[in-house]
Amino acid sequence: MKSETININDKEHKVEDFDGVQKYYVLHIEDLDNRIRKLNFELDEMRAAREYFGQSLANSLQEQADD
Repeated sequence: MKSETININDKEHKVEDFDGVQKYYVLHIEDLDNRIRKLNFELDEMRAAREYFGQSLANSLQEQADD
């Protein structure tokens, strides 16, 4: 089984060699990375929804002007 490594300042480190505090930092970094990915995903959804509603409003106004 391959041991988990983390790259810090262009140097590979084995997480198993870290002390308890360093492992705690790694857990925080991993959690924050996951939360950032989730927020970016949600932001993509919001941008797409914003584009849809903006376009829907523009289409509605155009249809109203055509009447």
